[in-house]
This record gives sequence, structure tokens and C-alpha cells, in this order.
Amino acid sequence: MLVDQHVAAQTPKSGFSGIVNDETSPVKIARDIVQQVRPLWQESLSGEQLPEIIVSGDEDATYRYVPQHIEIILTEVFKNAVLNSVAAAKRTGASSPPPVNVLISGGQHGVCVKVSDLGGGMTRKEANELSNYYHTATSPPSSGYDPVADVLERRASGLDFSDSFGLRIAQLYAKYFGGELAIMPMEGHGVDTYIYMNCLTGASELK
Repeated sequence: MLVDQHVAAQTPKSGFSGIVNDETSPVKIARDIVQQVRPLWQESLSGEQLPEIIVSGDEDATYRYVPQHIEIILTEVFKNAVLNSVAAAKRTGASSPPPVNVLISGGQHGVCVKVSDLGGGMTRKEANELSNYYHTATSPPSSGYDPVADVLERRASGLDFSDSFGLRIAQLYAKYFGGELAIMPMEGHGVDTYIYMNCLTGASELK
């Protein structure tokens, strides 16, 4: 990040202090992500239906933050919610996956994002493994059987997300400026993921 900040500071852009945008709109970023990745995910699903991702919040509400960090965090969280919803539709035989709801609200000092799916939930152990174990469908097999890795692989089958950063990296990005990413499962119902990001002050001092 320090390298990115240094490079960006050499070519100043209006409204930016290096890579920090003085008027970052988390709602706009979330809606842009949905539009940009939906065709890619649809292709990965090989024709299966994607859940609707409903983003609620004030697009005009802006904060001082690093847009790229929000993009990485939200993309990974959305991806996990989509996987949950698609898996639920397959499991129950539903005609369409349940929607993913995204609520974004901010205050003077920070922004909170809640991403909710109705994918049937998971155990607390599985939820903890999502943010502590990076695994993709293309990961090479290990010498020993890992039941948690097997669960994650089966949940990811049918979606080619092998180029993703993973929820663990998203969690680290959220914590970068004192924020947090917490996965709260409700077995038999779904998963709520909460993201808190501190608004940056004195960003101009990072030059």
C-alpha cells in the first residue's frame, strides 16, 4: 500500500490524496461491483441463475477512504453470499436463489455494511474457517483429509472464483485502518457479514 500511495502521490488527481479518495461513496462502489461482476459470475455458473443483490443506502453519502480496499472487501463478501444462495437453491430445488441484501449506513466516524444471505447458514466452526483458511476449487489436494476444506470445496463447486483474494484477505483489508469484518452465521437460515470501516482523517498527511 505504501508503494501505491507513493506512486499515486506523484500524479495527483482531483479529490484524491494519493490513493485516498476524499469523497468515496460505498453505495456507488457496491452497485458498480454488482454490475461489473455479474456477467463474469453468470458465465462461471454455466447458465444457472444468480441471486439478486439488493444494495440499500444513500449513494450521495461520501467518506474519506481508499476505494480499492472497499472494492476488494465487498467483492469477496458478495461472492461468499452468492455461493451460499446458489447452494441453497440447489439443495432445496427452488426455481431461483434467495436474494442477497446489502445495507450500507455511515456516521461521522465510520461506515457499516451488512451483507445478508438466506443460504441456510452454517456452523460457527465453518464460519471461522472461512476467514482463517484460504481455499479454492483449484487448490491442490493435501496429503491428509481436511473435513473443513472438503466442505468449503463442495460449497464452491460450480463457481470458478480461483482468482479471488479470499475472505481472509478481505478481513485484513477491513482491519487495516482499525475496522473489522465479522461473519455471523445462523444455522438453518443464512449468514450476516458485518463490515466496519473507519473514516480517514488527515489523509493529506500520507503524501
